[in-house]
Amino acid sequence: MLCATLLLAGCLEIHPTEAEERHFDNGVAFYEQGRFDEAISEFTEALETYPRWAQTYRNRGAAYLGKGDFHKAIADSSKAIELDPDLAGAYSNRGGAYIEIGEVDRGIADCNKAIQLDPNDAVAYYNRGRGYLFRDNDKAIADFNEAIELVPEHADAHSCRGTVYLDKGEFDQAIADLTKSIELSAETRDAMTYNNRGFAYLEKGNFDAAIADFSKAIELDPNLAMAYGNRAMAYYELGDFDKAVTDCTQVIRLLPNSAWSYYRRGLTYKELGKNDEAIRDFETAISLSSDRSLIQQAEQEIEKLKK
Repeated sequence: MLCATLLLAGCLEIHPTEAEERHFDNGVAFYEQGRFDEAISEFTEALETYPRWAQTYRNRGAAYLGKGDFHKAIADSSKAIELDPDLAGAYSNRGGAYIEIGEVDRGIADCNKAIQLDPNDAVAYYNRGRGYLFRDNDKAIADFNEAIELVPEHADAHSCRGTVYLDKGEFDQAIADLTKSIELSAETRDAMTYNNRGFAYLEKGNFDAAIADFSKAIELDPNLAMAYGNRAMAYYELGDFDKAVTDCTQVIRLLPNSAWSYYRRGLTYKELGKNDEAIRDFETAISLSSDRSLIQQAEQEIEKLKK
């Protein structure tokens, strides 16, 4: 989940031509519709005749960030900063792009600079929170709190904060935030948000709600292997072993080297009394895994079945 800042033409202190402003405004409109390629084209047209327009580089960088072209987002944001070192949004956007490519420390540093320049930059708090995800959950939550306080309808901040609560084992808070994110993003629903809420329900023992969420995640992204794996666990807990086997098999189709999926399917075959199939899966799990704990568990299961 990405977030970027844009500047509207009315906020500019420079005075581009009417044609340049038209391209700029068109670019903003396309960006807000999620039509990133068309936004990039319009911003590029504006830059053809006004190549030192920092705000347009910032906006084009935001569009590149939106379409997942992180290196071009960094290049455009850097150019914007070169032209205007006080352009907070360019640091926010570059920080988000750095975080996406794994350069988290650089990303956090850029977000820090953005917040220094503009303490009300919700995007900077959100992106920095993403940088802290699973490194420092308390700092991540603090940043998502700031982003939500500044923009209460920030669906992605609610989703990310819910994910952190999930990681901390605070399942009620996770469900509340993930539900809010789903409500706020009804038109662009995210499979991982449903998957994460489903996992929170699974941990609370609400297996029917978990299955409903995992099924929705799969509907939105049929290749989301973890949703099939999670749904298999919910079916297993309900004693619906045939459906659990089907979902484990789908995970294996998507991730053929997933040792844990073979192990879990083996456990399910065992419950169905299909011992040969179970042993075969446990043996495959052993052959694929370097996890000593998993190997020992699979060996113990084989030993039990062969007695």
